[in-house]
Amino acid sequence: MLENILLNQLKTAFEKNLDKVVLKNTFKIKLFLDVLKAEGFILGYTLQDDYLIALLKYNNSIPAIQNIKTFSKISTPYYVKSKKIIEMIKRNKNSIFLVRTSKGLLSNKDILTYKIGGILIARLR
Repeated sequence: MLENILLNQLKTAFEKNLDKVVLKNTFKIKLFLDVLKAEGFILGYTLQDDYLIALLKYNNSIPAIQNIKTFSKISTPYYVKSKKIIEMIKRNKNSIFLVRTSKGLLSNKDILTYKIGGILIARLR
């Protein structure tokens, strides 16, 4: 899954204390980066040639994303119903869940607003 590849690239960049990561310029990656920016995990991104440059965020040298738990794999998507994901959000208040739904990639706020399930991509802390 594209999301898992992107999350692994971000995780590696944060572990190496890089200030940016270069990504392929695709519509899906832009949407993913928009969600990460809205949730405060990255500073933003810029377009350079055919690439997106994601600007990583640190708070006093501590990465904004300290832990990434992925759930879905290419061969086995992890589906969650709305009640289950809402339960998970309430139990893990310091985490942001990313769910691919019929309305696009959603994080906690939108999941709670739309009360919709989908494919659970990851939990970020």
